[in-house]
Amino acid sequence: RQLFGFLGLALPRLWRLSLRQFLIYLAIALPFLALAGGAYRMFLTENDINYYLYAKPPPFWIALSVCIVASLGFAFFAVRRFVRWIYSVPLLLFTNASPATALRESTGLVKTRKRETVMMLLRWLALVALLFSASWLLTRLLKWVLLGAAGNNAAVVLTMTALLVVVHF
Repeated sequence: RQLFGFLGLALPRLWRLSLRQFLIYLAIALPFLALAGGAYRMFLTENDINYYLYAKPPPFWIALSVCIVASLGFAFFAVRRFVRWIYSVPLLLFTNASPATALRESTGLVKTRKRETVMMLLRWLALVALLFSASWLLTRLLKWVLLGAAGNNAAVVLTMTALLVVVHF
C-alpha cells in the first residue's frame, strides 16, 4: 500500500516528465520526418507504390537511402537523449525534483559519470541478450522434446503446440 501511495502522489509529476520527454523527442523527430516525407514526395509520387516495390527503379533507392539516413540520424539523437535522461525518473521520485530539474540534473550526472553510465547500459544490454538467447534456446529445446514426444497423435500435437505458445509468450 505504501508503494502505491508513494507512486500515486508522484504520478502527476511522472506524467509531466513523460509529456516533456515526448515533446522533446517529437521536436527531434520532426526534421527527420520532414526529410523522409520530402524524399517520398519528390521521388515516389509519380507511380503507385506497388510499382516501386516491384520494379525498384533508381528513385526508389534514392528515397530509401534518404529515409535510412534520416532514421539513423534520429536514432543517434534519440539514444543520446535517452542516455542523458536515464537518471531522471529516480531523481524525480526520490529527490522530489520537478520534471525540468530532474532532466537537467540527470544530464549533469551523465556528463560527470559517463563511463559508469555506459558500463551500466552495456551490462543491461548483455543481460537482455543473454535472457533472450536462453529463452530462445529453451523454446527450441521444448519444441524438439514436446513435439517429439507427441508423435503422430493429432490431439497431443495440438496440446503440445498450445503449451509451446504459452511458454513462448
